Amino acid sequence: MSFVETNQERCQNCGGVKEFDAVVSAIVCRNCGGRRAVERKAAKRQSLEVAIRGQAQDKKWTSEVEVMRCNSCGATEIFRKGNISDVCPFCHSVHIDRPDEGKGNPPGGIIPFKISREQAFEAIDKKVKSNKWASRAFKDTFRVDTIKGLYTPVYCFDSKVEGGYSARVGETFQVRKNINGQWHTVNEVRWRTVNGRVNQVFEDILIEAGNKVSTYTLRELEPYNVKGALAFDISFLKGFSASCATKEIQQGFNQAKAVMDGRIRELIKRLNNAALIQDIQINVRHNNTQFKYLLMPIYVATFNHKGKAQNLFVNGESGKVVGRLPKGSKKVAGAIIGGALLAAAGVLIYLFASGILG
Repeated sequence: MSFVETNQERCQNCGGVKEFDAVVSAIVCRNCGGRRAVERKAAKRQSLEVAIRGQAQDKKWTSEVEVMRCNSCGATEIFRKGNISDVCPFCHSVHIDRPDEGKGNPPGGIIPFKISREQAFEAIDKKVKSNKWASRAFKDTFRVDTIKGLYTPVYCFDSKVEGGYSARVGETFQVRKNINGQWHTVNEVRWRTVNGRVNQVFEDILIEAGNKVSTYTLRELEPYNVKGALAFDISFLKGFSASCATKEIQQGFNQAKAVMDGRIRELIKRLNNAALIQDIQINVRHNNTQFKYLLMPIYVATFNHKGKAQNLFVNGESGKVVGRLPKGSKKVAGAIIGGALLAAAGVLIYLFASGILG
């Protein structure tokens, strides 16, 4: 994975370094608190065909940014020049290169951070304290400086879907049957063949465009205010990095179509009051498909568990925390032993009560 950074902006009043402040949504001097507003224009959609042609033209980022690539986990991030970190935000490796290429095309829009790193730490800390299985060592060593703010690349698709379908749908019902001399209630399915048409508009289908945050994690982090996305401005990167898009737009659209097909499948079940569906054939056209390449705000907390770097993620808008906390081995062992003792006690009580023992 690579990292992109930009030139540091100096305060005209005191010469201090300015960064984007998520809480006030402005460029703020670390030293004197001086502010500069960031121009806020709505991000624009473009047709899918135009976007694919544009990707082939290999448009360039501004010269204010440069790339870092982690040799340990493969992360590629974009930073403002002068702000490059010497540590990978995903695995904390210091084995970093600065290749001349690898930025990919610049984004068309961005959803700025709305919570600070300290607020992200508080959100994780709250989750840790509420989880009785969390490792004590993790609770004691987790610090705010292990959290990095970065933007992850996302492809956003809108599409109008029209066409026909056929399928077999099933309704479940229960019957009483005599099986080997014993009466049992069993579930059976009544199948029927259906045909119909779909006319559906899908909006804001999000597909992860990088290689370090999975689509599953992205789904868990949602929702994001996609409709409030702003036109990309390099100022939003001050103090943050951005992961590079590594996925072809067409590949992303193929994944988006699979998501839409899944929703059409559920729609067909609802339209036909069915619990089950099989042998489905969908023949649809995608019309007026629109595309946006966005950067989404996340905080990444990296920690080492059993010799392996692991991550927790925080939605940079809402503070929602996603990821698996490391469990304390003693707590897990204690729970297993306690469960086994309770089970054994239950068996003994039953044996005594039934007269088998005693």
